[in-house]
Amino acid sequence: MDDFTDTTFCPEANIIYLGTPYPQWASGFDSLRFDPGTYYIIVDGYGSTIPEGNYKLAIGALPVIDTSYIASDDSYIEVVFSDPIYTNPNATGGAQINDLEINFAQNGGNATDVAISTLTNTSGGGLVGGEDTIRINIAVTEQSSGVETVTIRPVNRYSIFNAFGIGLSRSSSVTANLNDYFPPNVNFIPANDTIGPGDNILLQFDEPIQLADGNTNPTDENIVGIFTLAYADTGTNLIPYVATVDGSDQEFTLNPDNILDERRTIATSFADNIFEDLGNNAIPTNSATFIVRDVTAATVTSDSLEQANQYIFLTISEGVYTNASGTGGLNTSDFEISSFTPGNATSANITSIASELGAILNGGETEVRLTLQ
Repeated sequence: MDDFTDTTFCPEANIIYLGTPYPQWASGFDSLRFDPGTYYIIVDGYGSTIPEGNYKLAIGALPVIDTSYIASDDSYIEVVFSDPIYTNPNATGGAQINDLEINFAQNGGNATDVAISTLTNTSGGGLVGGEDTIRINIAVTEQSSGVETVTIRPVNRYSIFNAFGIGLSRSSSVTANLNDYFPPNVNFIPANDTIGPGDNILLQFDEPIQLADGNTNPTDENIVGIFTLAYADTGTNLIPYVATVDGSDQEFTLNPDNILDERRTIATSFADNIFEDLGNNAIPTNSATFIVRDVTAATVTSDSLEQANQYIFLTISEGVYTNASGTGGLNTSDFEISSFTPGNATSANITSIASELGAILNGGETEVRLTLQ
């Protein structure tokens, strides 16, 4: 190897000797691990005509990033190193922006980019070298939603050094999540706006939540009465229920005490500033309405035949329609005479259908009149 030509062995260090740059003169092993034992360092075969100088061999651990944290407003990332750092291997100069590489991962979040704006010390002053903690000020494009990440590392192992000229390894990096400025979303289940008479209502948040009053984790005990459940077609007819929360603090179950009344509309809601996410983003009020499905078939509760055998009157347990969608009045094709015993009369047919008073059926009637012939 040759210190004058082999840049693989000795990386760039901006060393000037007699007016000539020798970038390959710096120490350059990223890491060289020694197992326990006795070692000898022999320098031999130096044949240069350049006068001898002072040489130094630094043995020690690579400088690394110890820890870091991001400001609550995403304005900077503070990084703590294991050693004081410099931009040059001769322990001069503060770290520069071009010493660092930044990688942004959106991960489906709202922020679209992050860039390094300046480097300062923890008091906001410029870097002079020898700092073991620096502040990497960043500029975030669009407001973050908490899933975006930023990774910062040296551009290469010749970018940042400790006082012995040992470079910070490129593998030493810091990854930070940007802060969450958006409240969670909530989904009400069932999602099709209808509910069975015996079904529960689920509220699913897309991240863990807590009670806004004191940052308390929700429990089955402290969420009693937080949700409103009522028949929306009466306004004040509350529905008693039991509320539970799962272990992830994301799913809440409302279990009505009684079977819900069919064909009625129910509503559930929670108020403003009851819940918040772990970033203290308050969740606004939200609500949902459901129609309780009609699962019980209508029945004929009474019938009578008019004295002249002209009409049959039927009383039905609930309003009925000709269509399954709950529209349209009944018509004659909805009925049939399935059993007829002839006597003097040899046949019977249904010729028309109307309300009890003879009006046209629109749907939803509980009393109808069939005309016989």
